[in-house]
Amino acid sequence: MDILCGEDGIGGWNVTLADGGKVWIWADSYGRENGELVFGVLVDASDKERALLPVGSSNQLAPTRVVLTVAKFPEASVVTVSSMDHP
Repeated sequence: MDILCGEDGIGGWNVTLADGGKVWIWADSYGRENGELVFGVLVDASDKERALLPVGSSNQLAPTRVVLTVAKFPEASVVTVSSMDHP
């Protein structure tokens, strides 16, 4: 499996939780799905690797290129999410 990232590497996210905790996540993206915030990294993975990993999304035109889910939080447990580049 190959992690696909730009020249600057994988981005990062600052997550502040409702209980005051803070989490730093290295991921390319995040989005909302079914009441959860989902963070992912773009990878190129074989059929075998994709069968073993938590794939968040894929592309039929490039089936080996998928977003690997690296973290999930219930939306209600998160106060803020900001890019590490722009706190």
